[in-house]
Amino acid sequence: LSPTTVLTDAALDRRLDGTVAGTLAGQPGVSMTSMGPATARPVIRGLSGDRILVLEDGQRPGDLSSTSADHAVAVDPLTARQLEVVRGPMSLLYGSSALGGVINVVREEVPNARPEHGHGAVSVQAASVNRGGTVGGTYTAGAGPLAVRAEGSWRDAGDLRTPLGALANTQLRTVGGALGAALVGHDGHVGGSYRYYANDYGLPGGFIGTHPGGVDIVMRRHTGRVEGELHHHTGPFESVRAVGAFTDYEHTELERTGEVGTRFGQQLAQGEVVARHGARGPFAMGAIGVRGQFRDIRTGGA
Repeated sequence: LSPTTVLTDAALDRRLDGTVAGTLAGQPGVSMTSMGPATARPVIRGLSGDRILVLEDGQRPGDLSSTSADHAVAVDPLTARQLEVVRGPMSLLYGSSALGGVINVVREEVPNARPEHGHGAVSVQAASVNRGGTVGGTYTAGAGPLAVRAEGSWRDAGDLRTPLGALANTQLRTVGGALGAALVGHDGHVGGSYRYYANDYGLPGGFIGTHPGGVDIVMRRHTGRVEGELHHHTGPFESVRAVGAFTDYEHTELERTGEVGTRFGQQLAQGEVVARHGARGPFAMGAIGVRGQFRDIRTGGA
């Protein structure tokens, strides 16, 4: 059940981009498509959209990026510990909408181990093509059986500059943060987290997009998550893990006049239980589980 491709440590630092798709572009079988700097979508072996599943710590982020090319993925890779690309039959572990493959952004925002001492990291980036800057960081600390992880990120960029001049309405600004905590013992852990993500970005008009005059999108995402894992003493299984998450997502498309063109919203509740086992008969390892979700999508506008 190991992922096909893993990007982590120094390799991830060297490739880190403003989007998940931009970070993974160039990996074997992975490319990207976009309508602007903020809307890059991954393409795996020629498949994209709702045939590619983007996850955050194994769960769907609850955005609407698969419904249209001008909807950005509501996940920032800046504070990720590693990125995983899963292809082939292994993608079945993650449920439906994974025909082309799965991209999992691993943060461990709910800590699963007690740190011996506090530790963290800070990343700072700058770009000249759109005169932008990025800063973000994570910090993890522990006290007895309690482990706490906090993170924050900020990204700001202007219009893309080209040899023919600036490409109007390609600016972006994102803000994100998360706080997670868990009680960690010898046989497992239980904890929860909260994540906030905001992305305000522009899409150019003309031949590039479906909005002739361009459009500005204001995106907000709130996610709460609880999880627990038991290992070592689980009978025939090496571990049993349960996860539940709820996401409240919305974004508003503003026309160049400032009027609201379309408003999208989604509430997504999801949960899963997965048990993993070691060698059984002809199988070296495996997993069995159940997953369910509830989605409530609403749209409106002028």
